[in-house]
Amino acid sequence: MLTETVEHVAKCHQFANEGNRSEFFSILSSKVIVMSNYRALLEKLRPLDYLILFSMIFLGVTTTVAGMFRNPWPFAVGTYVVSILFVLAAIQFKDVQFQRLLVFGLITGIAELITDWYHVVILKSLVYTHLSFFPLLASPEYMPLGWMNVIVQMSYISLRLREEFNLTIPVTMVIIGVLGVLNIPYYEEMAYNAGAWYYTAEWMIGRTPVWVFAAYFVEIPWVVPITMKIEDIARKEDNSWGRQVIIATVVSGLMMGVIIFVGGFITHAALKAPLF
Repeated sequence: MLTETVEHVAKCHQFANEGNRSEFFSILSSKVIVMSNYRALLEKLRPLDYLILFSMIFLGVTTTVAGMFRNPWPFAVGTYVVSILFVLAAIQFKDVQFQRLLVFGLITGIAELITDWYHVVILKSLVYTHLSFFPLLASPEYMPLGWMNVIVQMSYISLRLREEFNLTIPVTMVIIGVLGVLNIPYYEEMAYNAGAWYYTAEWMIGRTPVWVFAAYFVEIPWVVPITMKIEDIARKEDNSWGRQVIIATVVSGLMMGVIIFVGGFITHAALKAPLF
């Protein structure tokens, strides 16, 4: 971008010296249009947009630190810091929609503990080598908040994509699914290096089982229609915390927990070992 800008400035200077005013003003106007488009894009960004972006970068950094220094504690620290920031933002901005996403994500995270327990105790496909401060069933105590953070991030992004680009629900689901899958390998690799957790599957890509890729791709996109449904109900109650909205948010979190359990069960059964 900087190189292109310098080239445009040089051309403008050349055409101005040569007296070619039409070319001069043509290039100058094109740059003005580009800059105005960037300005318009930045003006559309909201404080919560920056928070979601920061949260994803911050968790990426803490995950990297955990893997590089072979220490699992940054996973817990990163999770708690982002969760606190989300709660403070929901209070500070009085954003009822964001508050709903937090509750939806937290209920999902609590429900997901059953899935973790099933994979750790029954299937023995997942091994937690560090339980942080204390265990919740078979998981580190920060895991429900970790899931809450992911659900909030993906749900918020899906809402903004729909709002800004008027995407259909299926298209938005595919985008969210791809985002979820792209995040997996790095996190799982760093978790193994840090001694936080690992998997015991036969069919792996790096340190990530193939079934985990498939599970994320079929599970996470469901936040899109579920979140849309919550918002439809909220609009009917003037975007408030009415009785129907509370029920819908809690039930949606439990439903997402069931989707994660069923998705993990099916993909593990189908893809735990190579097909050929």
